[in-house]
Amino acid sequence: MFVRREKELRKKKITCVQGARRLDTTACHVLIQSSIRLCRSRRVNGPTRRSSKGGWTPEQDKLLINAVQRYEGKNWKKIAECVPGSWEEDKRNDIKCQHRWRKVLDPNLNKGPWTKEEDDLLSELVKVFLENDKPKWSKISKQLPGRIGKQCRERWHNHLNPNIIKTMWTREEELILVQAQRGQGNKWAEIAKLLPGRTENSINNHWNCSLKKRLEQFPNSTFSGSGPCGSDESNFINQSNIVTSRLLVNQISDVTSS
Repeated sequence: MFVRREKELRKKKITCVQGARRLDTTACHVLIQSSIRLCRSRRVNGPTRRSSKGGWTPEQDKLLINAVQRYEGKNWKKIAECVPGSWEEDKRNDIKCQHRWRKVLDPNLNKGPWTKEEDDLLSELVKVFLENDKPKWSKISKQLPGRIGKQCRERWHNHLNPNIIKTMWTREEELILVQAQRGQGNKWAEIAKLLPGRTENSINNHWNCSLKKRLEQFPNSTFSGSGPCGSDESNFINQSNIVTSRLLVNQISDVTSS
C-alpha cells in the first residue's frame, strides 16, 4: 500500500512539473515533498518508533550532580545507578556519566575564551608531550586547569598550529573545494586532506559563508557549468570543471595511498 501510494505521489509530481508554466514550481515541489514525507511517516501497524538519540534531560543532569556530590566523584558505577533512563536501553552507565560530568557539568570546567597565557602554555606543551608525532591531549590538559583534552586539541588544530594557512583563499583552493564538496558532501575532515593548511572549521566556514552563497546565485551553473554569458561565476564554474580535475584526482590519489 505504501509503495502504491508513493508511486501515485511521484506521478503527481511529474504532472505538476509538466505544468510548471502555469503553477509556481517552488510551491509545487514543497507540496509534493511534504506529502511524500507524510506518507512515509505513517505506520500501518506496530509500535511507534522513537528517536535513538540519547540526549541528557535537565532532570538527569540534576540527578547526576547530586550523585557525584554524594559519592565524591569516586564510584562511577554507584553514581550511574542513581541516574535512570526513561527506557531500559537509556540507562546511563558509568562511562556515560563520567564523560557527562567531566566534559559538561563539572563546575571547574573552563568554557570561556582562551587567554594568551593559556595559548602560549599549550604551544609549549604540544612540543613536550609528543608521542609518535602526535600530541597526548589527555596529558596536556592536566597541565591546563579547567581545560579538557578535546578543548586543547581543537584549540591547537583550529588556531595555534603554525601550519595553518590564515591568508585569503586562492582561486585554486576554491576550485578544489567546489569539486570536493560535490563528490563528498559536507565531509570537511576528508576535504581538509585535499587542502593542506586549511582547517575543518575554516573550510566549513568558507563554504557556508562565502562560496556556497556565490554559487547559489547561479543554480544552473553549479552542475552544468552554464551561467550568464560572460559572467565571472560562469567562468568560475567552468574552470572548476576543467582546470582542476587533474589536480583533484592527483590529490585524492595521494591521500588514498597514504
